[in-house]
Amino acid sequence: VVGTAVAFMTLGMILTLLRIWARRLQAKSFMIGDVLVPATLVLLWALCIVAIYVVQICGFGHHTHHIITHYGDTLHTNNVLVYYVLPCLHYVSVALPRLTILNLYLSFLRQNWARHCCYALGVLVIVGTLINLSVTVFQCWPIGSIWGPGRPPLWCMNLQIHLQWGNFANIFIDTVILALPVPMVLRLSIPTREKVALLFTLSIASIGFAAGIIRFAIIIRQPTPCTDWPAHDHLWQLIDVTMCSIVETGMVLMAVCLITLRPLLK
Repeated sequence: VVGTAVAFMTLGMILTLLRIWARRLQAKSFMIGDVLVPATLVLLWALCIVAIYVVQICGFGHHTHHIITHYGDTLHTNNVLVYYVLPCLHYVSVALPRLTILNLYLSFLRQNWARHCCYALGVLVIVGTLINLSVTVFQCWPIGSIWGPGRPPLWCMNLQIHLQWGNFANIFIDTVILALPVPMVLRLSIPTREKVALLFTLSIASIGFAAGIIRFAIIIRQPTPCTDWPAHDHLWQLIDVTMCSIVETGMVLMAVCLITLRPLLK
């Protein structure tokens, strides 16, 4: 987890700076992505710093009984950071690059139906993010019971089901985003070489899509956490999901930066 966090903090910073440089070379008008990409980098760093903190200070990565024995009263700190803070940071940080890509599409798509699709997908991304945040906050009742010592929750929802379907919805949205510009690019009156180059540039966004699929595959293998809280060894089972959240966020940020670096290559 720590190695993954440090690697993507570094790569994210480098590629974000390269994107800023490329945008300055293009000398084009302001785009929403010029704000959303640095904001994604900030969220990625926050996600990674929290992940490093729970590993180094709170013992995340060990079995739950080991944390209780050797890390004092950090179990509830682990719970609030792993179950609340990390997911919220992840949901927002993967939504912003998707909105950046849709904003990029709007800069060159001229067909009304394609532009309407971009706006509709943007609404789906925003609504989906708000739903994920709401479910994360209200996953157990009372809300503060999961981090309040000696206050077990009255009930907790099946969080794994939400993670599965939420991630599946993101994969569907990513598929539509990747496929949307292809018909328009193929119809452009430009040389075939330029069409291939443009399609290749847009296809770079698929690396974030691949990371989402990997995260989905890991989630469906996990035992259901939280339903028998706190007896479940949940902090051990969520290691892979946490690491994949960092990877997905980092790769989506990398993808949205890479598709704008053609001026630097030239």
